[in-house]
Amino acid sequence: MPGERTGAILILLYDFAPTIGGVQTLYREAARRLAPRVTVACAAGPDPGADRAFDEREPYPVLRLGLRERSVLDRVLYKGAILLGAPWLGFHLVMLRRGLPAVLRALRARRYACLHCGYHFLAAVALAASRIRRLPFQLFVHGNE
Repeated sequence: MPGERTGAILILLYDFAPTIGGVQTLYREAARRLAPRVTVACAAGPDPGADRAFDEREPYPVLRLGLRERSVLDRVLYKGAILLGAPWLGFHLVMLRRGLPAVLRALRARRYACLHCGYHFLAAVALAASRIRRLPFQLFVHGNE
């Protein structure tokens, strides 16, 4: 039935495999166990070839987002927030500008039951996307947050 939600989950992350770390390992293993119901949306890593090779072997789709790239506008937003005494705000604004359109495209491409955010600086993106698409979302934080 059109508009009906499935049990699919979109996991929104900043760091993800093939880079090495505890959070990357946690979400890689979770995604493997939830496949094929899960899609991972994450920042592109430093090596596009390694990302591509990793993604092709996994049993779930991985959407690599240009969250690490910085334009002149991104730098102005971030530096402006620093001048206002709120550097955390600058990062949220940059992530909203870079991440929200891509996450909304992903949410339009497949019906999801929920959005899972595994990185606190993407919480604004997850919250905005969940409100726009009327999806529940969960925010998980880890040691550094």
